Parts: sequence; structure tokens; C-alpha cells
Amino acid sequence: MKHLLLPIFLLSTSLSAMTIYPTIAKATKGSISDQDLSVLSIEDQQEVQNEWDNYLEISASNNKSVVKFKFNVPQEAQTCTNAKFHINSMGEPNSNEKWEISIRNYQEQQFRTLTQNGDNDWTWEKQSVEIGEPTPYINTNNKMLIKIKCKNRCTVEDIDYMAISFEDCKSGQSTPNPTTPNPNTQSKISIGKTYNLQYNQTDDLITDGYDLIDIDMEDTSAAQIASLKKEGKTVLCYINTGAYEEWRSDANSFDTALLGKNMSGWAGEKWLDISRLDLLLPLMSARFERAKEKGCDAIHPDNIDGYSNDSGFTLTANDQLLYNKMIAKLAHDNGMLIGLKNSVAQIDDLVHDFDFAINESCYIYEECSAYSAFIGVNKPVYIIEYDIDVFTSNQEDAKQNQFSMIHKNRNLDAYVRSI
Repeated sequence: MKHLLLPIFLLSTSLSAMTIYPTIAKATKGSISDQDLSVLSIEDQQEVQNEWDNYLEISASNNKSVVKFKFNVPQEAQTCTNAKFHINSMGEPNSNEKWEISIRNYQEQQFRTLTQNGDNDWTWEKQSVEIGEPTPYINTNNKMLIKIKCKNRCTVEDIDYMAISFEDCKSGQSTPNPTTPNPNTQSKISIGKTYNLQYNQTDDLITDGYDLIDIDMEDTSAAQIASLKKEGKTVLCYINTGAYEEWRSDANSFDTALLGKNMSGWAGEKWLDISRLDLLLPLMSARFERAKEKGCDAIHPDNIDGYSNDSGFTLTANDQLLYNKMIAKLAHDNGMLIGLKNSVAQIDDLVHDFDFAINESCYIYEECSAYSAFIGVNKPVYIIEYDIDVFTSNQEDAKQNQFSMIHKNRNLDAYVRSI
């Protein structure tokens, strides 16, 4: 939502397995059809079934094809001692065409062959192949890479499902040490003391006197962001990580299983099932990568307290912590800072994972004192109040507590007043 509302990485003690799906596919030779990659997380094609919207097709050009699939590997998967590769594919028999599937071994700096297309003759066939210890196949950016290459007489190969599963995972060892600074972000970006956000009337964006400018990532061009940074501003990009918005460019990528109850007062928005990391994290990873490409310095994640709202799902505090910590890690892995938005009840658990805090109306709800945890570790706190009387009467308290506070209209237009 454009108006800020009051609205992963603790694991259960029985963590034993998890599954991830590709987030990026790129053809360096030949081509790949343009269905969304989310189709690869649902195995729904069987026998001779052929529903075009539900699978990807790799096509060879002059008998040549190379397609690489990139996977984001959550931190907890790196505690696992075994991994498997899974694929459901359809094509001509192996005797007629040969497609080789391999995985990048980053320790040996070469690809290792996993399998090849089956002997199926235009029927769907599921294969599961042992990878073994996953560590050699995870690079320093927590990525795994699968390559599908034409080896002989290729035309097309259809793929309905692709996944890497992790097994024999250790519990209690998956949460990064919160006291260890993230090397990708520490001391590289200066957040600044003064803060302004504006999502409407962006042509009249007020920047004078403000160090940190909070804008909508999708509605702001890379050129606009570059212009702000040229002025010496730090650019904070809004991304709704906890709720579905039907107008977003990637809205069709969200599996219906992720969509919960409508958000009260916000047409076209629904709570997300943040416990479904297998479906949700690839979508958020893609959004964060877009933010990085656009030049965003930091992320403003909204609605990251679904567990305390009527979301339509049975979410727990641990579900929320797991998701929020993973969202923070996504930002840091992409070289960006990230703020903790509201989620006051979990500040003590998250203060070391996030680089600053944003809160709406904490003086109205008498929650501002909780943010001393951020100030205590020298991390900024930015407060937005919508009631002018509340804003005016609490200016001295905000100053004493080293909070940056602004007064905004609820439609987040160009008006701003700061202390």
C-alpha cells in the first residue's frame, strides 16, 4: 500500500528439509519461452498433458542451446548435508535428442553432469538426482546454478517443474549471528539524519534539507533515482513485502495459495502467507534485484507484521521472524540497507538484522520508547505522524530520544513538516 500502515530467521526445532526453485533463467544460446518462472514450482503436467501457460519451453537454434537457471539459497539450507535436483520434463526420446543437465561446482570451478533427458517420447517424466553435500555448489552470493545444454540433435525440451531440495538439515544453527556486521553493507551507505517520504506528486518531490528520500521502487525510474543520488541523497525504496497489490507489474506471478484476506481499507490488497517461503521468497528476491538494478540504496519493506493481523492464515511470531530475517538478508545480499517497518513487538529480536527503523504514529500508540533499542546501537529511527497535534506536542521528546520525525498527510503528497 502506498500509505504506510501499522500493520525469516528463526527455524522450528525440527527443521529437516526444504525446497527452493529457480529465480532467474537466461538463454545464452537458443531461446526460452516467456512464461513466468513461478510455473516451475508447481508440478502439474502429466502423461501427454500440454498446457502452454504451465511450463517453459527451451528451443535450440541451429542445434545449439544453453540455458542457465539461478537459485537463491537461504542461509538455513547451508546447514543441510544432502541436496537433490528434481525436474519434470518432456521431449523426444534420448536416442533422438540429448539434453544434458549439469550443476556448477564453485570449488572446482566447473560443471558436474547430473542427468540428461529421459527416454520418454513426448510424455512428461519426473527425475530426481542426488547432488550430495551442497556446500561446493553454493557461491559466495548464496546462489546455485543449473545448466541445460544441447548435446546432440536438439529441437525443443519442455520443463514443467524444477527444484533443489535440501535434506538432513540441522536445527538451531540457521540464524546468522546478529552481532556480526554484514560485510556487504557496513560503512558503504550513509543513511542520514533527516528523512522524507513521498509517493504521490513525485514531480514535486521535496528534497531540500533531507538526507534520506523514501519513494516507491516500481513507480520511480532508474533515471530519477540516479538524479537523487547525484544530489547526494540516499534513496530508500518502498516494496510491499507482506501484502499482495493487484496493480503491481508482477501481480500475476503470485500463486493464489499465497493470497489471504483483503486488507481492510485498501482495495486490491491481500495479506500474504509469509510461511510459504518456497513460493514467496523467489518473488521478493526478484523485486530486490530490480531495486538494486535501479540504484536503490536501501529498502523500505511494508506489512512485515502479518502474524499480528487478521491475515486469513495461522501465522506465528516465529513465522514472522523467519520471514523478516530472510527479507533483511535479501537486501544485504544485494548490497542494500533495509529498515524495520513498525513490527514493534519484535524489535529486540530484529534490531541487529535491520539497519534502521521506520514507524508510523508510535506517539499515538505509545510505542516510541521501544525504539531506544535502535538508538542504543547507533541506528537511526524515523517516525511519521499524521496528526498535527501529536506531532507538535511530541517534538521535544523526539529530539531528546534522537528520533527523526516528520508530519505528513495520509495521502503522502508533497506536504512535509519536520522537527
